[in-house]
Amino acid sequence: MSYYKLFYLFFLVSYINLNAQLRTFEMDMAPEDAEPSYDYILATIVEDDKYTFMAKTDCDQNTTLCVAFCQISKVGKLLNFKKYKIGNSFYTRKNNLLKNSDGTYLVAANINESFYDRVPVLMKLDKNLDTIWTKSYRVKNELIDDVRGIGILNNGDIVLGIYGFNDKFGDIGVIRTDSLGNLKWAKNTGLRSKYYSVALQNMHLLTNGNILVSFSTVVYDNTQGNTDGNNFAILDSMGKLLVDHRITKNLNTAPYITPLTDTTYFYACQTDTFLNGNLGNQIHGIINFKGEKLHEYAFPSPELRQISGITRSSTGDLYLFDLKDDWKNSTRAYWFTKHDSTGRLMWEKTYLERSRMFLNMAGFLDLDVDTDGSLLLSGAIRDTMQFHGLNKQNAFIMRSDKDGCYYRDSCDNIFFLTGIKDNNIISNAQIFIYPNPVIDNLIVYLNNEDLQDRRYQIKCFDQNGKIVLTSEISGRKTNIDVNLLVAGMYFYQINDRFKNIQYGKFIKL
Repeated sequence: MSYYKLFYLFFLVSYINLNAQLRTFEMDMAPEDAEPSYDYILATIVEDDKYTFMAKTDCDQNTTLCVAFCQISKVGKLLNFKKYKIGNSFYTRKNNLLKNSDGTYLVAANINESFYDRVPVLMKLDKNLDTIWTKSYRVKNELIDDVRGIGILNNGDIVLGIYGFNDKFGDIGVIRTDSLGNLKWAKNTGLRSKYYSVALQNMHLLTNGNILVSFSTVVYDNTQGNTDGNNFAILDSMGKLLVDHRITKNLNTAPYITPLTDTTYFYACQTDTFLNGNLGNQIHGIINFKGEKLHEYAFPSPELRQISGITRSSTGDLYLFDLKDDWKNSTRAYWFTKHDSTGRLMWEKTYLERSRMFLNMAGFLDLDVDTDGSLLLSGAIRDTMQFHGLNKQNAFIMRSDKDGCYYRDSCDNIFFLTGIKDNNIISNAQIFIYPNPVIDNLIVYLNNEDLQDRRYQIKCFDQNGKIVLTSEISGRKTNIDVNLLVAGMYFYQINDRFKNIQYGKFIKL
């Protein structure tokens, strides 16, 4: 445990009391002396007294992959941490973690021995994240078998959704085992025979025992027009194809789908990158088992909204999440939405990624709903620490209230993600920013004499994350002219040349 750290991530500060904020945590799962690692949380489970996470991480200095599991209390106390490596390299995907009714966990993952040698693995862990049993399934040596979904049938059998492909073709397979992980059968769905190639995105089991899968398709012969696109299919419990329907054609990303009932499904995907001369945008809606669209909505803005999954709460609400890219302003933001059970958009929330590293891998990768209605979002964020000139990517966890707000008594549509740990932060009781709202002069007041022998700088950002004002802070009291700023809300950041020490926001009248 000495090689691993769990520490709080403080990433949003406003003029309100710090105690009014909801907790956010950051975890570095790689060895401290490893090369720049790329940790990220792939799955989240909210439990009565704790949160359980599954993450990808680097095992050692050679950056071979491991699957990590972590449990923390709801106030951020580390309860348990385990890391597993099988074979040469061991990794997993989203949608591959389940909790059983007895408190144990089922995990689907892959041994990655080489590019053309991937083997599906099924693990059962006890309440303490220790292994009960591990099974592997080398069912088709000529295929790269990648697990992308797990479910449990009413009789206890386990079903794995498999994205299998070789150097030319992709296909969807299904593995079925008994409750102890013993293989019953493995088969391809035959969908590849209808298309040049297919790529599985996610899988769900319906209450009637059927299997719902979403996937993208590639058609080799486009003499009749481009028929590439996104599909969903329904298989019976033995893997036999029952229905296959196109959601939308000319799309370049596979759709996510989740069942509302056994016959209606909520989907989300992106349009083609240059469709209608605009950047790719996200669409979502409801479709039935006949392929008839009951509802569909496309965001009107040209920003590219990526999607990492769909979460459906116990009350029927739906959530989408990942990243939003504003290519015009070179801004990347963390992003999530809430929809009612009919698919209607209720709200959209955006969190700006302060490192502004546009091509990083960070984002919201999972979302779960706590018992009190608050939202637990997880994924990755760039660390402020650098190794060999590169920023590490750390797994992080953020909790918002039920309305997607980081603050309990204040909610805006745009916030900042910073990567700052809270032991670096100087409280608002020691550095005052006033008046707020402000008309002409913003005052920075150092309320602690110990702070006055240090040099500070304040940066102000608009709601797109663009720097609009920079000023030096000197002495106990500094006046900053804000007359040139247009009316609206702004964010500020104060640093002492070495680290960021305070964040907040103000209103310009």
